[in-house]
Amino acid sequence: MKKLILIAVAVLGFSAAANAQLYLGGTAMINANGAAQTSTIQILPEIGYNINKHWAVGGSIGIVSRRTGTVTGTNFQFAPYARYNWLQLGPVRLFADLQFAIAAGGGGTTWDIGAYPGIAFAATKHVTFLSRIGALSYNSGGTFSAGVDLSALAIGVYYAF
Repeated sequence: MKKLILIAVAVLGFSAAANAQLYLGGTAMINANGAAQTSTIQILPEIGYNINKHWAVGGSIGIVSRRTGTVTGTNFQFAPYARYNWLQLGPVRLFADLQFAIAAGGGGTTWDIGAYPGIAFAATKHVTFLSRIGALSYNSGGTFSAGVDLSALAIGVYYAF
């Protein structure tokens, strides 16, 4: 009986993998504000799965480094998300990531929850370039943020299998 269950699970796993829309990639962002003497660098590799043409789930794990004046803090960040693709015109797609991020390390522990709009361009069947431009979010510091902020532009690429 155990062998039969194990074989059934293996068959289901291989079937799901054969039809999978798995993607690997990541984003990077550099933000500097001279007036406030702050800068931020993010490097966030990500993995995701396209459930259908509108929904994807995934997550990023990476490094976020912030500097304010002479104080620098570097955190490890984990950010699972659900992505809704709400408009597609040829190779261009508009999306919103619904994300909860938690970061911990030398810069303290913080969290952020929100919707992050973006645009993606499918260069080929497998390669897509994307950018996130703004946020509607709330964070552990009690700050609510809304709007498009080109100084915090995140640029990325991913490869779909």
